[in-house]
Amino acid sequence: MIPMLKKRFVQELGWLDGEEMDDLIAIAQSAPGAVAVNTAVMVGYRLCGAAGALAALIGMVLPPVGMISVLFLGYRQFSGNNWVRAGMNGMQVGVAAVICSVAVDMLKDILEKRKTISMVIAAAAFLAIYFGAINAAAVMGCCAVVGVGIRLIEQGRRKKK
Repeated sequence: MIPMLKKRFVQELGWLDGEEMDDLIAIAQSAPGAVAVNTAVMVGYRLCGAAGALAALIGMVLPPVGMISVLFLGYRQFSGNNWVRAGMNGMQVGVAAVICSVAVDMLKDILEKRKTISMVIAAAAFLAIYFGAINAAAVMGCCAVVGVGIRLIEQGRRKKK
């Protein structure tokens, strides 16, 4: 969903620029819940305030809940079927591919804009989680705090100019 949201809001509609969308995605990833829903709610709020956030929430949650409810009824009857299990395993691979796609897109953006601080934070987060065995949620929380701090400093510099 994230690549589709980004393509729609940034490239097709031009409602947000790429950097702002990346910031909203990063914040949405650090909040509890589904990243796509969090991102849509943040974009809705950014564009239309509380009414936009509510509309985005309803639009992102209601259709999948309905579909999942219907699929659940069928899944309970067919969960032992090898074809159904194979399909579910295939979906896991698809989800992994989408997550990798988002990560690569964000990395490309960081490298293209040569944001040294973003590169350092990403590398430190990876090292802390992979080699330091530090809880990923704690690392994400720290990254969120650092990111907000950097954004506030950047905004302060822009206002002084």
